[in-house]
Amino acid sequence: MYALDAIGDRFTEMLDTFEEATPSRIMKVGRSCGAKAAPVSYLDNIDKGQTAIIWFDAHGDLNTPESSPSGHFHGMVLRTLLGEGPNFFLNEYGGRCCPRRHFLLVFAVSMK
Repeated sequence: MYALDAIGDRFTEMLDTFEEATPSRIMKVGRSCGAKAAPVSYLDNIDKGQTAIIWFDAHGDLNTPESSPSGHFHGMVLRTLLGEGPNFFLNEYGGRCCPRRHFLLVFAVSMK
């Protein structure tokens, strides 16, 4: 996996920031889908597992380390939030990720 250690470090920093600031809402706009993992995980934690995910993206972001053509985490973010993803990420941060039964994927043009 490409840069997984750095992604994990940033995820932890973002969660710590959210937990200190205790926002009840977060608006995330940015380039990398990987940056969505911490806000969604934080909100799901404060909502006691009741957060619904509506994922707006041109790609599914449902790859696993085995199925990913690039090995980049940004193609695995939604899959990770649903409880499947890079073992290192789930083992290290699994208690803060949010396995999900209900989600909606909007505007997926490519499932690669």
